[in-house]
Amino acid sequence: MLGRFGRRRDDRGDPRAVAPREAPMDGVESLLAEVAAIEAAACEVYGRHGLPAQPGQYRRRGDDGVWERLSDRLSPAEKWALIQAAPPEEGWRFASLDGLGARSSVPEVRRAAAVLA
Repeated sequence: MLGRFGRRRDDRGDPRAVAPREAPMDGVESLLAEVAAIEAAACEVYGRHGLPAQPGQYRRRGDDGVWERLSDRLSPAEKWALIQAAPPEEGWRFASLDGLGARSSVPEVRRAAAVLA
């Protein structure tokens, strides 16, 4: 019984035959590609709403300020020093990419932030 599933019929001349598909990617590679596509879509949502779309740490001054990306070369101690030098009562805000849209008034942006978290 199982032998019939293992053998391939010669359908090359049959116009109704289904064209053979390429072998699927390795499971891990396929999953990583799907995750990357989902993250890219979330970043596109951010971009449409004026938020940065590149992974990293950001800061801005005031609610109307522009988010400025912090250098990847900064050590955690240097980032902490920046936070301490710019207290929240002066309007400074710091966040990672996923946190930028977490409190947005736009539901689409909040969903994108949840995907990136």
